Amino acid sequence: MVTQEIGPARVVWAAAGGGVDLTCNVTSPLAGDSPRLVLWYKMGVHKPIYSYDMRNGPATHWKSVEVLGSRATFHARGARLRVERVKEGDGGEYWCRVDFTTNPTLVFSTRLSVVVPPQSLKIYTDAGKEVRGRVGPYLEGDTLILHCRVEGGAPTPSVTWWEGGALLDGGQEGQGGQEGVSSNTLTLHDLSRPDLHRRLTCKASNTNLTSPLSVSVVVDMNFPPLWTRILGERGPVSSGRPYDVRCEAVGGRPPPRLTWLLDHTPLTSHGHQVRDDGNVSISELRWTPSVRDEGKVLTCRAQSPLTHTPALTDSWKLQVYYVPVARLRPGRSLNLSNIEEGDDVYFECSIKANPWVYKIAWMHEKSELLHNVSSGIIISNQSLVLQKVSRWASGSYQCVAANTEGDGTSNPVMLRVKYAPVCRSGQVAYHGAAKYEKVEIPCQLEAHPIPSGFSWTFNNSGESVDIPQSHIRVLGSGSTVSYTPNTELDYGTLLCWGTNSVGTQKRPCVFHVFPAGRPDPVHNCSVYNLSEAVVNVRCVAGFDGGLAQTFVMELYHPLTNALIANVTSEVPRFTVAGLEAGLALMAVVYSSNEKGRGEMVSLKVYTIKDLAEKRTAAVKPPPTPDQKPPTPFPTTSIVAVGAGLGGGVVVVVGVVCAVVSVRRRGGGGGTANIAGLACSTAITEASNQSELRSLLIFTGQSFNKFQDAISRRTPLLIYKYLKFLPQDLQKQDTKTMN
Repeated sequence: MVTQEIGPARVVWAAAGGGVDLTCNVTSPLAGDSPRLVLWYKMGVHKPIYSYDMRNGPATHWKSVEVLGSRATFHARGARLRVERVKEGDGGEYWCRVDFTTNPTLVFSTRLSVVVPPQSLKIYTDAGKEVRGRVGPYLEGDTLILHCRVEGGAPTPSVTWWEGGALLDGGQEGQGGQEGVSSNTLTLHDLSRPDLHRRLTCKASNTNLTSPLSVSVVVDMNFPPLWTRILGERGPVSSGRPYDVRCEAVGGRPPPRLTWLLDHTPLTSHGHQVRDDGNVSISELRWTPSVRDEGKVLTCRAQSPLTHTPALTDSWKLQVYYVPVARLRPGRSLNLSNIEEGDDVYFECSIKANPWVYKIAWMHEKSELLHNVSSGIIISNQSLVLQKVSRWASGSYQCVAANTEGDGTSNPVMLRVKYAPVCRSGQVAYHGAAKYEKVEIPCQLEAHPIPSGFSWTFNNSGESVDIPQSHIRVLGSGSTVSYTPNTELDYGTLLCWGTNSVGTQKRPCVFHVFPAGRPDPVHNCSVYNLSEAVVNVRCVAGFDGGLAQTFVMELYHPLTNALIANVTSEVPRFTVAGLEAGLALMAVVYSSNEKGRGEMVSLKVYTIKDLAEKRTAAVKPPPTPDQKPPTPFPTTSIVAVGAGLGGGVVVVVGVVCAVVSVRRRGGGGGTANIAGLACSTAITEASNQSELRSLLIFTGQSFNKFQDAISRRTPLLIYKYLKFLPQDLQKQDTKTMN
């Protein structure tokens, strides 16, 4: 066998752990010649390490387990031996021997050099602490020292520092005293704000077959804020009005702590927010200035929690506007507890205000006092003088100072002017009493101080008698006398006097005692606030007869004469609800007291028709010829209603009496006499009634029953329907009819 070695050895580099191709030329120099056997050898190994045999048919592969094992595969296309997961021991010289059918054997040589990449790379601080991801934080002016240490690698790796694509430090420091360790130290002096977030990368590489081993760290730094300022205008502020004051600190890292001080007092009602990635810190203070804050200094303070640098501050000297603070006091030599009518009184108003006041007003019982020398009111700047005061000057006094912020009202000062007793207005002056009836007559006085004694005197046209003290009761500023008239001469006038430390009452209180009677009728009755279901009536009360009176209203149905409602009230004002719509009702109003019932007053009242009913009636068809028209209201009633005023009632009653007179000619006896008396009495009394009486008689009662009474010649019933028959006449008529 002839062997021919072709050319010098070819050098191939491979990284440990990677793959490499060891090539071999299997093309024969002779045309038509083909390879039959390919053998691979390695220096130091006496036997083949791999064979590719095509001699006996299809090619077969054989591998030496001790050398490359399953990691090696020969690829005929390309004639290359592929070695995976290269190991450092795989390095050396390899031969490829190719046997051809005709051509002599060819041998090709390849030198494999295996590169071992560095195994680990770590960065340490100058204090020997390993750094991962972030280093710091540092302060401005600090020096940054980082040590990059690389273990393993053959050949020895190069260790460099980079920032992005820029080389910072390419100096190699060698083994550093440790076997298999390479290192490089990076030093940055005088760190500043631009050094924040710098990404520093240490790389270790000993071949271009693999990517360099690298580790990066980011520089972290802390800074004090660049400036602090209170935002917005710094004009005057108003006391009592809430303000939102903002303070901004820029450039602090981490965000500074913002606090507020009013002079040296901390304020806590504020919030904190950070924006622009932590570069700007904002604090908003919710604050309401007070009068006491005038001239104080509001300070915003920004303190970095980690830099230990002096805090940055911004201050605002406050000018606080406020509503005037007024304080009222009497003159220094004045004793308000001993002021009597005729004395002079003066007040002083001290004021504190910013801005200063443009007006000062003086108030008495909430009413403004005006300068009036003739009335004894003298106003001079911050003083008020009251000359020769009367009891009407008593009450609360205040001064009101006004500026652009508002009106400031002072404390009230009470002035109580001492005066002799006088009668209190609004008392009941007339008292009705029957003989032998004891009445309690109160006498209320106004005085300061309250009366210490009372005296009562009775006067009539013939004599004046002092009331014994045993009949007099005293309670506070009032006195009550118990009085019983026994004869006609005991009706007259009672006089009441009071006495206090100022003096005796000059003019007594006068009360009249007269025989009590029934109340006078109400008058001026009217209907108001018409509605579909409610009737409202109001009247004017008459004289009460000297006794307390109550008022009654009765409502009657116009057709059935049935009582619909009975309402009692302390005042002549009535309301009845729940009625039907569209009714014309009769109302009777009267008053009563302990002596009896007063004269009744009648009036017609209405409820308005329902609106839907009105619309239905508007489209109702006229009656057909075979339908009877509705029964008209009795002519007599129309005459009575139409009569309206006083004399009309007499005319109607006269007609009734005429009918009764004609009917009674056929009969006689007591019934006729009673009829005549009833008619004459009705005419006489009806003449004295109001025009509304006619509505009660002829529309408030059943007219059919009234006609029936006439046809049966029962004048007593006629008279009862007229509502005028006295009680003694009713008894007389009853006996006659029986």
